Amino acid sequence: MEILEHTYTSLCDALKDRYGRGRGDAQAILRQVHRRGDTRFGEDPSLGRSPDLARRYEREITLALPEVVDRLEEGDTTKLLFRLADGATIESVLVPMAHYTTICVSSQVGCRMGCAFCQTGKLGLVRQLTTAEIVAQVYTAKMKLGAPVRNVVFMGMGEPLDNFANLSRALAVLSDQRGLDIAPRHITVSTVGLGSGIRRLAALDQPLLNLAVSLNAPDDALRDRLMPVNRNTPLEELGEILAAYPLH
Repeated sequence: MEILEHTYTSLCDALKDRYGRGRGDAQAILRQVHRRGDTRFGEDPSLGRSPDLARRYEREITLALPEVVDRLEEGDTTKLLFRLADGATIESVLVPMAHYTTICVSSQVGCRMGCAFCQTGKLGLVRQLTTAEIVAQVYTAKMKLGAPVRNVVFMGMGEPLDNFANLSRALAVLSDQRGLDIAPRHITVSTVGLGSGIRRLAALDQPLLNLAVSLNAPDDALRDRLMPVNRNTPLEELGEILAAYPLH
C-alpha cells in the first residue's frame, strides 16, 4: 500500500478493510510519515504498543520516493531532476519566495498536447504519473530537502488535465490537513486550455483551487498553429468555459 496515494479518509477505509483497524492507527501512520518523515511505525508511541502490527505496517505500507539525480541552480530557482522507479525522469522547480517556497511539479512523463514551443511536447506522451509520483515531488522537496513549501503549481512536464484521475486524487492528498496540508488556495493547476478537463476540475469540491490557462496567441489562426488543442476548443468556446468556472 503506497502511503502517498492516501488521504486520511481513504487510509481509514484501507486499514479497516485490510487490518480491521481504524482512525487512531490512520492518524499515527500519517503522523509518522508526514511529521517524522519515515515509515518506522514502531517508533510511534501509539503504534509501538502493538509491535507485531507495527512491523506488519512497516512491511506492507510503502513510501516510494523518486531519486534526485541532478540539481541545477538558475538564479534563485532550483531545478530538480527526479528518476522514477521505472527509470523515467521528470523535473520539478523550487522557487523561493520571501518566507516560503513554491514548487512547480510535473504530472506526466512527456506530453501529447504538441505545443510548437514546448520541448516536452516533442517527446509525446510516455506515460501518466501516478498519484503517488505527483505527491512525492512535493513530499521530497518538503520532507527530504527541507524546502518550506507552501505553494504548489502544476506547470511542470505534462498537461495535468490530461491525467485527470491521478491529478484529482493528488489534489486531495496534497490538501489533506493530516498530510502535507497544502491549502487549495495555494495550489494552481495550469492547462493549455483542455475544455473537458476544465469542466471536470470545476465540478470538484475544491472551491479555492486556482486555475491558470496558457493562451500564447490573440486569435484562433495563430493559436491553431502554436497549440493544437485550440482546434478542439477555440478561443470563444474556451472563454465560455472559463466564464462558467467558479470564482473564489
